[in-house]
Amino acid sequence: GDIIVTMDAENHLPGEIPLLINKLREENADVVVGSRFLKGANVDLDKKRLIPSKIANKIARASLQLNVKDCSSGFRVYRSGAIKDAVVNMKTQYFSVQVEILDRIKEAKGKILEIPCTYLARESGKSKYDIKPAVEDGMTILKIAKDRQVEDIKSRIKGVKEKTESSKEKTGSMKEKFRDMKIGVDKVKSKGKDIFRDKFRDKFK
Repeated sequence: GDIIVTMDAENHLPGEIPLLINKLREENADVVVGSRFLKGANVDLDKKRLIPSKIANKIARASLQLNVKDCSSGFRVYRSGAIKDAVVNMKTQYFSVQVEILDRIKEAKGKILEIPCTYLARESGKSKYDIKPAVEDGMTILKIAKDRQVEDIKSRIKGVKEKTESSKEKTGSMKEKFRDMKIGVDKVKSKGKDIFRDKFRDKFK
């Protein structure tokens, strides 16, 4: 199909899926995120999970310049073309996959939106969250951000060099024009002197 939906079966409400799909279609977006951190969200999550999640999101947002408050939410609807291109050769493997996908869609000039959603507490079972892979993925996200900053700096330096070279070429061209103008002026002066000398000589013959 043209739309792909992802969600955490133990935390999200299937009844809210149409809200995300409608937003995607109405706004012609590439992805709509069901956010736990927007005003209007209904979140049942204890503080020991909520606070670290908010901090991690702020770091990811600042590092990758993502205009999304909940960039690790698993409740999303994607335009299929956008997500298929985004998941090629992923660098992350854990929950940060959600962050990397948004970053790739953003870098491809895709449109990313989010709306508040409901997030329910787990009724049974155990979370797969583990601190070690989470930290490793977090470091990968920071490396992606750092590498991009380096590439941006290189691109800017290249742009400055190209402008400098272009300016030198223009300066050289201007110098040639001024030289040609000077040669032309000198010729006119010389011609004027010859004419004046000839007239003066003829007058006193």
